[in-house]
Amino acid sequence: LVDQSGSMTEKLGNNVTRWDAVRTALLDTKAGFVHTLQDEVRFGLALYSSKNGSQGGATCPMLVQVPPAMSNYDAIAKVYMPAAPLDDTPSGESLSAVAAALAKDTAPGGKHIVFATDGDPDTCQDPDSSTSAAAAAAKALSVKAASDAFTMGIQTHVIGVGGTASKAHLQDVANAGAGAPAGSKTPWYEVLDTAQLGDALKKVIYGARSCVFTLDGEVAPGSESQGSVVLDGKALTYGAADGWKLNGASQVELVGAACTALQQGEPTVSIQFPCGGFNVK
Repeated sequence: LVDQSGSMTEKLGNNVTRWDAVRTALLDTKAGFVHTLQDEVRFGLALYSSKNGSQGGATCPMLVQVPPAMSNYDAIAKVYMPAAPLDDTPSGESLSAVAAALAKDTAPGGKHIVFATDGDPDTCQDPDSSTSAAAAAAKALSVKAASDAFTMGIQTHVIGVGGTASKAHLQDVANAGAGAPAGSKTPWYEVLDTAQLGDALKKVIYGARSCVFTLDGEVAPGSESQGSVVLDGKALTYGAADGWKLNGASQVELVGAACTALQQGEPTVSIQFPCGGFNVK
């Protein structure tokens, strides 16, 4: 979910606009995350803005969306590449709309919103946040939208682009988006240059990877500890705090440091059970 407000034309670091930096980090054909991982992740896209909110005569929020799918780079690029920043920042209404669409998606796997914004929100009703009360209401609406999304099983990850948005507000959205109590310190990412942006996207996208593997059969009773789970060439210990466990007969879960390692890059995982210890479906 990418902020398409007019302030995204401001610089991120020295030479690139915030808008171009986010788009390049996602769509670059050599290192962009969507291009690189499109065969592993169901990526979708939503760009959001408004033109003077509901007072502008157009639908608010103005959303340009590409539904999530595998191998979705071409569809996303077709929409994203010609797009440009517009005007306002109706973050709360946009988060709610995107979450509602994701909630209807029946494909397997976790659902996540990567929310990239460079400013404090406004609303469709008051696109200029003309009073302090209106500004507070806009922030509250964004927090509620993230909380509602979490209730629907959708986690929101926050990236503040450029350092101009309220840190306290983005922390509140991050907490709500993770189902954490107000005042918590849920990680979110303030990025001031393209390197920080790339690091933030890497942590969010890889960190969303599940540590649970569903097997194509069932582990035979009594054979649990005979399994071999190897992460990047290192054998993990069954039942250890930083090893692996079974969730029923058909799921292996990496736990502790093993799960953390899985979510930090492109590791290889091997899971094997001996003949007689595993029943193929």
